[in-house]
Amino acid sequence: MAKKKIVVVGGGIAGMGVANTLSEKMKDKAEITVINKEDFYISGPSRPLLLTGEQQYGRIIRGYENVGSKGIKVMTGNVNKVDPDNRKVYVAESTFGNKVGEVSYDYLVLAPGIVFDGSDIVGYDKWWWKNTNVYDPGKVNVLKSKLWSDNEGSVVIYAPKAPYRCAPAPTETAMLAHTVLSNRGVRGKFNIVHIDANDKTQPPFIMDVLKQTYEKAGIQLATNQELSEIGEDYVVTKSGEKYKYTVLALLEPNRAPSSWKRQG
Repeated sequence: MAKKKIVVVGGGIAGMGVANTLSEKMKDKAEITVINKEDFYISGPSRPLLLTGEQQYGRIIRGYENVGSKGIKVMTGNVNKVDPDNRKVYVAESTFGNKVGEVSYDYLVLAPGIVFDGSDIVGYDKWWWKNTNVYDPGKVNVLKSKLWSDNEGSVVIYAPKAPYRCAPAPTETAMLAHTVLSNRGVRGKFNIVHIDANDKTQPPFIMDVLKQTYEKAGIQLATNQELSEIGEDYVVTKSGEKYKYTVLALLEPNRAPSSWKRQG
């Protein structure tokens, strides 16, 4: 009996979790291929702790060599088209689409992650470079540098409408900013504001505890405030509230990749 061809798009926690589980459950009955845009993986859950130095890049960057011993094949490339009618995915060598190949499948698992898209926020196209966050490996380093070097100002953290990647990350960012600035002895010279587009911070079931924690830490919380504009040193919400910042940790709205298309 021929092995079933299973293709998993995305080599993050979800994709590799599925691939590892299937390899254990199906053993020699499946041929599993994971397609990922890079040949390495950067763990997300503990990434905010890079801000305090409790986590290091070297501890959260991993290759895929270990899954080879389980019979899982890992392919590096960008999936830019899915053809479910013919059970194929098309893979480009780069985001520009050169050297396109195709991989056939019997079963397809889509776990590509999300795209951060701030294009609907007025001014984002001009001031995107002012933004930091704990999601992007490069931006988290910029945020860390600012928190450890600036001596006064205002830190603005923003969470978009749910769902978004890693629900507690904005609150973790606010508390870690408080921790770093307190450790440096400059907390009294900073305002920390958490603006949230939702009626409750995510995940909602810890909202009451979080409010108490924020009040104790002196962190301002503004819920039901969706961001509509970003400027050089300020942000504006749809209700007209304006907040000044010297450090901006804005999580852009999340969406699925738009580059995937059905063939034809």
